[in-house]
Amino acid sequence: MRKLFVSFNCLLFFLFSQVSISGQVVRQDSVVSFSNGILRIDFNLNTGFWECDIKGEKVFHNAYAAVKTAPEGSLLGWKETFCDNYFREYSSRTLTDDLGTGTEVVFKHHAYPEGLNLELILSLYDDCPLMTITLKAKNCTNSTYLIRELHPLEIDFSRKGMLYFGSKPTDCVVLNNEYISWRTCKLVEIKDGSEARSHWNNLIYDRKTGKAMIVGFLTQQITENIISLKYSSVDQASSERIGFGRFLVNCRTGNYRLAPGDSIVCDRVMLNWSTQPLSALERYAEWMGRFHHVRLWPRVPTGWCSWYYYYWKVSEADVIANIDALAEKLKSYGIEYVQIDDGFQQALGDWETNDKFPHGHRWLTDRIHSKGLKAGLWLAPFGIGEKSKIFRNHPEWLIKGENREPLKVNKAWNNPYWGGDVYALDPSCPGVQEWLRNLFRKVTEDWGYDYVKIDFLYYATGASQSEADNANCHYYANVTPIQAYRMGLQAIRQGVGADKFVLGCGAPIGASVGLVDGMRIGTDVYTKWTQIAECAKNTARRFFLHNRVFLNDPDVVMVRTKIPEAQAKAWASLVALTGTMTLDSDNLSLVPDSRIDILKKILPVYLGEFRPLDLLTAVNEPPSIWDCKIDRDFEQWHVVGLVNWKSKTKKISLDLKQFGRFERPWLAFDFWEQKFLGEFTSEITLQVPGNSCKVITLRQKQGIPQILSTSSHITQGAIDLEQVSWNADSLVLKGTSRGVVGESYKIYLYVPRDPEVKYQLS
Repeated sequence: MRKLFVSFNCLLFFLFSQVSISGQVVRQDSVVSFSNGILRIDFNLNTGFWECDIKGEKVFHNAYAAVKTAPEGSLLGWKETFCDNYFREYSSRTLTDDLGTGTEVVFKHHAYPEGLNLELILSLYDDCPLMTITLKAKNCTNSTYLIRELHPLEIDFSRKGMLYFGSKPTDCVVLNNEYISWRTCKLVEIKDGSEARSHWNNLIYDRKTGKAMIVGFLTQQITENIISLKYSSVDQASSERIGFGRFLVNCRTGNYRLAPGDSIVCDRVMLNWSTQPLSALERYAEWMGRFHHVRLWPRVPTGWCSWYYYYWKVSEADVIANIDALAEKLKSYGIEYVQIDDGFQQALGDWETNDKFPHGHRWLTDRIHSKGLKAGLWLAPFGIGEKSKIFRNHPEWLIKGENREPLKVNKAWNNPYWGGDVYALDPSCPGVQEWLRNLFRKVTEDWGYDYVKIDFLYYATGASQSEADNANCHYYANVTPIQAYRMGLQAIRQGVGADKFVLGCGAPIGASVGLVDGMRIGTDVYTKWTQIAECAKNTARRFFLHNRVFLNDPDVVMVRTKIPEAQAKAWASLVALTGTMTLDSDNLSLVPDSRIDILKKILPVYLGEFRPLDLLTAVNEPPSIWDCKIDRDFEQWHVVGLVNWKSKTKKISLDLKQFGRFERPWLAFDFWEQKFLGEFTSEITLQVPGNSCKVITLRQKQGIPQILSTSSHITQGAIDLEQVSWNADSLVLKGTSRGVVGESYKIYLYVPRDPEVKYQLS
């Protein structure tokens, strides 16, 4: 089918005769110019193309915006045209919001004689390389239009457009994001003819210059947002400067019916340029959290989950056995939740217990609470099994497909507790919203659960795990798939209440921000090293979201003897260093004490400043250098995981200059080996066995007796040391440690070699 493109575009040129002063909006002839001292935008009112420079260097050439649309019921289908028959005007104002202060310019495009009126809003923020873009469409006809896509930013070589970034495109990598929790984020190397496609945010990084550009949506409440970038050596206007010939920010709206006089606006997209890419990612997530008014959960959850040992065969007796083991072995280490996963229910939609749980929900949560633990429950709230009561009694509650029949989102599989083929609830339906509110109020108030894991959330946007099913989903209300999804999440949140933890899973991640407390951000982990590695990719590549828009859930740790000890320690170490949610999923009644000790070393969670230092160079594997910066009142230090993802031993080097330039050397200690490694100044290189991880503590040498390590917790002092001080007058090193009653552990001290000084330990 052809596509109808309503676009506003024009050829733009440099203004040498007049330059806009920072904060001022200047018009000369048809060109409107404004700047923030770093970024400069020139917009031509005659045709609608605009340009962007950074300190005089061209970034965008011939950028424009567009709407993909057609009259409802049109027999012509979608056709693609570029119509310049517009009258354009602009207005400006001073802007103050969660990003700071700046200048906002609204460019209005009036269709002639009738059609869609468009507003493109460009905002620059004072004294920083930051801009935002929003696009709005209004129907000024007497007919309803179907709006499929809004393109707030588009650059295409066929219209002489170009995105310039870095030295040349093939020096760049793109860190992409994916639609739902389970799909693996990728680090894409740009090659001739390649395209990098990402959901809701990406980062373009030039490996030669160290420069980065982040494109990310600040709000994700209306549209499904996709960013795509393409380079081709054929699409080049000049051999002197090579760029990307295709750049599209695409806001998909589904079958949105825009009635006469109505408007639709896309989510707001941000572009930020930086030479500190990891910091820029963190800053973007902080801004996104502000725009969604995120309320962060005050404590990172720990606990036990039934899924990865029992799967859907879990029984009430299994849960009781693990409650007893948790209370005996790990409760004093701060473990908090017991989460019952898939397998307790009668069918998807019928959430009462089946015959494997004869005493019901309330009896079980009372048992959990009696042990001083909290209770969690898994549900797939938008999934409805064809054998469920909901499917029989309320077919009008289901999303309709292209043929206007209930949309099947999953086929029956060998889990007998799903109730056959799966259909999806329509969250835009008021009856569904009321049912969801009542269900989750029952789960928390009547059944007594303190925590809910809501899974397969993407069902609310269709059957695809890669994107919203924009073409086939038909909702009760005239809403976009993302708006419908958020209606359902809001109803769940209202039913749960603010004091109970909500974990999203199998979710459109960006569209969930502000409505969940935690989010699964990776694939299922299982027990093989290759599966751990796949899970580690998303744990690292989505690191910046943690404790900024929600708490990251990297999936469970497992320490059963089926897993080689080195691999169990490695994954447990990485989860601990990230400071993310930490749930075990073993049959703890069968786990030997030597493996339970691994869990004791990572509990409770310490929320430090985590970064995967080689994130933007690890293309085919997860990063190998996982750094957690510890910041206590008495000292700052680093705990670094060095991971060998290969099966054979290899050397891994850590550049210590990444931590800053210091005159004093670093003291290195191997946590799992309980071994002092020596002093290092600029670099540390270690032999790391295959399929394993070394955890190295790095403290700056102080020239006095000092703490080197402790054996009780992987952070080696962040959890178990209250305070440490050195008295230079009395020559006393004094501190307070906090441990578990009845458990012994070691504290390692470093004492400088000085033949003139004698030390006594008391």
